[in-house]
Amino acid sequence: MKNEMGLPILERFFVKNISTNFLNEYSNTPKIDPSYGEIKKERFSPSDLKEYSLMSHYDKNKIYYKLNKHGHRCEEFETLNKNKTNILFAGCSVTFGEALPEGYTWDNHVYNKIKKINSNIGPFHSLGYPGNGTDHIVDNIIGYCNNFGNPNIIYVLLPDYGRMKYWDSNLQSFETIYSNSEIDYSLNQKDLHDFLLECVRSIQRLEYYCTINNISLFLTSWDAPTSYILSKLNLKCFISLYNSEENPQLLYPLDYKTEVEPYSGCDFLFDAADSQHYGLMGQLSFAKTIYEKSKETGVI
Repeated sequence: MKNEMGLPILERFFVKNISTNFLNEYSNTPKIDPSYGEIKKERFSPSDLKEYSLMSHYDKNKIYYKLNKHGHRCEEFETLNKNKTNILFAGCSVTFGEALPEGYTWDNHVYNKIKKINSNIGPFHSLGYPGNGTDHIVDNIIGYCNNFGNPNIIYVLLPDYGRMKYWDSNLQSFETIYSNSEIDYSLNQKDLHDFLLECVRSIQRLEYYCTINNISLFLTSWDAPTSYILSKLNLKCFISLYNSEENPQLLYPLDYKTEVEPYSGCDFLFDAADSQHYGLMGQLSFAKTIYEKSKETGVI
């Protein structure tokens, strides 16, 4: 089955509608406004876990997440020191590291690579969050900038474009609808082109914000069809990791001895604990490619 653009609709999403209520399944999470305002609800405090942390269970595996007070898996957000080189990372569950242990994600690896060549780097700040679409990711980036200052560099790993933010009046929070959702949302009767349009508009808004604020922006996507479409639209900051919809990758190959062998004893090398997200090797491949391409394009 194909849509009018000739792109397959079925089986085109790597993540199929998991993560929408990911955190709520395990804890009483806070409700946070899109501008990083007041936390409206107390976070849970079980005796066996530290504050702002949670444990997630995937069959027999337990993954421990240490979250900051805004629900992200990184250092606490603070006003940026303008004398430092400040870097902000953003994305969806791939960037969050859903079903992966601490430190496995591409943003951690890119940050550490840059830290080796720039000792004046600021704190590790990442807006990775499960289920977010491009519009939500961009809103969070601009909300972060308004509250903590503009970073020097922003790295974004976008999801598929078939996600869109909406306000859930029952939950009193922003949630995500999916173009391939099996849930009969009244809001979800949208053409796939509506999702693509919202995705492109959000990217253009972020590009404009970064241009007028002198921020270096690196945008890409882990989803091959999304990369294929966005690469055809002459977006200034988008770098595709794929050269066709059928998925031929442009990822830099990992060197076994220096980049793979050191992790040979680690868990979840090829798949995350949920068997639906990238494992450590995929994260390392994204990190190497994003780092090398950002050097080639002058981002760093």
